[in-house]
Amino acid sequence: MNSSDSFMIDEESGVLYKSFLGYKGLTLKNDELVYLDNNFRVKSGFKDICLVSISAGIDGSIWGLECEEGVFDYKIVKYQQYADKWYYVDGAKGVSLSAYNEISCAVLNSLGLVTLSSSEKT
Repeated sequence: MNSSDSFMIDEESGVLYKSFLGYKGLTLKNDELVYLDNNFRVKSGFKDICLVSISAGIDGSIWGLECEEGVFDYKIVKYQQYADKWYYVDGAKGVSLSAYNEISCAVLNSLGLVTLSSSEKT
């Protein structure tokens, strides 16, 4: 395989593809790839932020867990497209999250407990 400009060519099939080797996370926002680079920075035109986890909802909302040193669970942030800004979301903290839409996401914490944004129980 040859590589040029982070695109790869499979010499047998001739297929051109991009390798995301070393990237730390990815999600799809309205068929657009949004990913975390090897420094946990969000790429694809969003305000610069360091995230350990990222997820897009079915409505295009973007959620993440902000990088912090010395913690077991990370703060939740949500991207506000119109303000072009990341906002903190009070409540649960975690190590991984999965968004459904603008108001619903699930967060897994370091103890293995899942919190749903639409639920008062963990």
